[in-house]
Amino acid sequence: MCALAREGDHLYLFGTTNGRHGDAYLARAAIPHLLDASSYEYFDGRGWTRDEFAAAPVIPGPVGELSVAYDVHLGQWLAMHLDDPGGAILLHSADRLTGPWSPGQVAVPGHRYPGLYGGYLHPWALDGPEIYYLMSQWGPYNVFLMRSRLEQ
Repeated sequence: MCALAREGDHLYLFGTTNGRHGDAYLARAAIPHLLDASSYEYFDGRGWTRDEFAAAPVIPGPVGELSVAYDVHLGQWLAMHLDDPGGAILLHSADRLTGPWSPGQVAVPGHRYPGLYGGYLHPWALDGPEIYYLMSQWGPYNVFLMRSRLEQ
């Protein structure tokens, strides 16, 4: 599972181990070299390295269905994801893609929406005090447009 974000001349790739229970790690590549796997660098907690095995988690798991975008209104990056065992969609914020990321706040509680997953930020709604995102549910097996008000 992964999420992409562009900043400057780089495309950033947030990735997790297979499934919905791992931490999120961060890699980047210069835009012209996206298709060259050897051009990627990995964030090791202090800086960038070519050693993918030195990568350090930037968002602690469990992370599933991750979405990352810059919010103009807050002037911060947002990360939204499923916490599968916790049964909620969480929202984090950070000044930089490398973090530190805030602890996850519950954006959608699972007890109100059983069988939820997703939490994909809508890219056209990141400039005001409310964010919009997509959430799915297994029960009705449908996708819903959700809204949350951000606190500064």
